[in-house]
Amino acid sequence: MTGCNTCHSGPFMTDQGFHNVGLQPIGVGPAGSFVDADDQGALTGIAGALSDPLNVAGMFSDGNDGRLPAVVPQTDNGAFRTPSMRCVAMRPSFMHNGQIQALGDVIRFFSNGGNANSLLPSYPGKSEITPLNFTPQEIADLVAFLDALTGPGPDASLLQSPQLPP
Repeated sequence: MTGCNTCHSGPFMTDQGFHNVGLQPIGVGPAGSFVDADDQGALTGIAGALSDPLNVAGMFSDGNDGRLPAVVPQTDNGAFRTPSMRCVAMRPSFMHNGQIQALGDVIRFFSNGGNANSLLPSYPGKSEITPLNFTPQEIADLVAFLDALTGPGPDASLLQSPQLPP
């Protein structure tokens, strides 16, 4: 077992959580012109949401559904939300900053344990992943599986509220 389902689980194949995967900050955008080497991810993002008076725990909320923590855990430093795997093969790029362009390269990234072996620094915080050492065939199999998660969605009739008897 690789543990992918730890973060990619449920009907949307995401735990909706934040995780640090040891991604290196590299240039993205036109000619790699944008590099944000100190992107603290959820650490600053959740702190901003907590201070917003319009958040789910704020005075204007209809009710706190528990989606925001009371405090931001330090483990969220350099962590980014786990994306859904539904229709993942249709995305033009991957990772929170779009720095990986092919699905196979994403799988190789995780197979290598992130950028842990690089001399360049990763985003702040500590990576949660370890090398998986996939074979080329396992990488191809995972790409095929993720391609199979693309589809038109449910039939339109399933999106209607059921008719209740009078």
